[in-house]
Amino acid sequence: MQMSRTPKQWVIARVMVFLALIFLCSCVRSQGEALLDQAKSFEDKADYPNAIRVYEKVFKTSSNKEVVLLSAYKAQELSYLQTKDYRKSRKYLEYYIANTNSFSESQESLKRLVYIEHKFLNLFEPAIRSYHRLLNSNKLTKKEEHTYRLEVARCHYAINEFDQAVQELETLSKIDADDDFKMSVMMLKANVYQAQNNVKMAIETMDKALLLKISDTSKKDVSLNKAIILEHQELYKEALAALEQISAPGDVIEDKKEQLRRLAKFQRSRKQ
Repeated sequence: MQMSRTPKQWVIARVMVFLALIFLCSCVRSQGEALLDQAKSFEDKADYPNAIRVYEKVFKTSSNKEVVLLSAYKAQELSYLQTKDYRKSRKYLEYYIANTNSFSESQESLKRLVYIEHKFLNLFEPAIRSYHRLLNSNKLTKKEEHTYRLEVARCHYAINEFDQAVQELETLSKIDADDDFKMSVMMLKANVYQAQNNVKMAIETMDKALLLKISDTSKKDVSLNKAIILEHQELYKEALAALEQISAPGDVIEDKKEQLRRLAKFQRSRKQ
């Protein structure tokens, strides 16, 4: 027959359980702190792979949410800046963005995430979604908003979603922006038209870009792209005329002009 405990025994039992819990939490906390110290030590020695390994261990084993969040942040930061493991950085950024209580830190992390998705991993569809998450924020400057919309158009262009790209670019064509930004919009639009085999619109768009107040270097880029499109259409005379607009062309452009002259001459001889 099981004997019931006295009130005193119940108190002692509860105290023992409480002390055991404190001891256990202390051990867990001490282990977590020790691992963080170890990771920091590896980081100070520039041993980034081992630092990341330990931060990942903390992330997987710690029961402290703040420690887990810190570990995720450090793992993504070192993976991005030091080991260039962008997939791993993306993984921990997604966790950090979803769990941090700081709006500003979430926004900055989202900017890094979308940069990784777009520029390093070529994950254009996820990048479009991430750009739209940024665009839904009311904390962006007009310049940031316009820049992100242009990048959305670039992503649509990269995955052959030309109609969506043109739609974004048409919106950007109507904004009040400096001529350098307008040139970027026009050049991407010209590329989209070219991909759609609409050479006429591509050339017209480049001609409009050349009327902007942009640097000689930018004008050279536009003229060179125009010449390349015209050459592909076997419009050698027109391609040559585009290159003639370039001031201080350099040896490479001069060689290209000479090549176009020969092609134009050969083309005329065949028509005679």
